[in-house]
Amino acid sequence: MKRKPGENLHSNMTYKIEKNIPIGQLERGKYPFKMMAVGNSFKFPRESAQRVSVSASIYARKNGAKFTQRTGEKFGRIWRIK
Repeated sequence: MKRKPGENLHSNMTYKIEKNIPIGQLERGKYPFKMMAVGNSFKFPRESAQRVSVSASIYARKNGAKFTQRTGEKFGRIWRIK
């Protein structure tokens, strides 16, 4: 859909202005890395393997931890090793 010069991109949209809506908390810590001791692990769906790996890497870099991960056909598991 091409816009005409000067046409507002959002001209068809309407927005409802609301008051007194509390600011929600960010969903941080989706995975339980902070609660894991060395030797602990958790299982996750295979589809989440990439996200778990990236999250573990970021957590490890910031907190001096180390993880190893294995992924099977349906599930994966990640262990804290340091």
